[in-house]
Amino acid sequence: MKTIIFIPPNGVLKKQDFLFDRLSNYFKNKLDYKTIIICLKNNYEETLVSTNYSEVILSDTIENMVLSIKSIDAEYIINRGWMHAYAFSAQLLKEIKNMNIIVKDWNFSTKEKYKFLFNDDSDFEAIEYIFKNSNKVLSHFTVEQAKIWAKSYNVDVNKFIYFPEMCHEDNMIDKFIKIDKEINLVYAGRISPTSLPQEYFPGKSHLRSIKTLTAKKINIDFVLPPMIYRDVFENKELYLDFIYEHRFNNRFNIIKGEILNPEILHKYHFGFFELEASGINDMLYRYGVVSKFAFYLEANLPIIVNSKFISIAKIVKEEKIGLVFSNKDLENLNEIINSKKDEYSIYINNIKKYRKEFSYTKKLKEIFDAL
Repeated sequence: MKTIIFIPPNGVLKKQDFLFDRLSNYFKNKLDYKTIIICLKNNYEETLVSTNYSEVILSDTIENMVLSIKSIDAEYIINRGWMHAYAFSAQLLKEIKNMNIIVKDWNFSTKEKYKFLFNDDSDFEAIEYIFKNSNKVLSHFTVEQAKIWAKSYNVDVNKFIYFPEMCHEDNMIDKFIKIDKEINLVYAGRISPTSLPQEYFPGKSHLRSIKTLTAKKINIDFVLPPMIYRDVFENKELYLDFIYEHRFNNRFNIIKGEILNPEILHKYHFGFFELEASGINDMLYRYGVVSKFAFYLEANLPIIVNSKFISIAKIVKEEKIGLVFSNKDLENLNEIINSKKDEYSIYINNIKKYRKEFSYTKKLKEIFDAL
């Protein structure tokens, strides 16, 4: 039996990170792999680990984690990194040379501003080490971003593998509702407080979009994972703008979602990412295909996307699975959507076709064969 090892960011399995769970489910149940997740004991919560893993190994230290990894004959070793976890990835990589690193996001800030925002700029040195020394870098960024990174860090563009989170066939639903009198939009995921600088965080642009579109009689819901929903209302002072709209704007709601359950989205007409793309922040998504893209497809939900999200907008346009708009279209979005009502059933039919291609069943083996 073949084996694959998963190592979460900073060695800690986070409650909002579902990628390894989905991958392990596929490798274990579809490809008959032994799937092992290796975590640090500190901050470990047993309830976060599903039965999709064949084995869980807990280590007291990073040194013992390295020893455990080296003792296992594995076809693939996958560490997931994201901002503030790349230093950990680089530390592992210095000992485990054949590791593949999943880059969740990489910041487009300057080093000085990054240090100001997060009080730590160690990611800059770490990401360069990862790009130059990992076996492969997997990310949700398309080849356009890979070319930029390859030039910036003087590495082969083939180092980068396009690896977005994809649809799981077991999660695909067929429900949908036709556009009638009112348009219902949904954002599924986590949100950032409006107190953060809008140059790098989308909280303020979300708030402006909510105010603009609900005034045009468009209904908007933010469906948050249960733990994010709880955090928002427990930290009310950070999210007061959103909670105020939730309380007093009858066309906006913050809703507690269900983990990886697309059924909760079936009552909406379109899923979105950010409606107003603004600041440097949109560079994080320009060439990225983010995880909620697959979630919307699983929910059989057409997508409405700002044209500044270039890679997703290209897919939506070419596959005819939704609408592409620009910032200047926001004031007239109601009219634009209503003018396309007759094409809505076409979007639905195209989603059913496309999501089968954009799935782990279709793509995962091909991607991992390239490692």
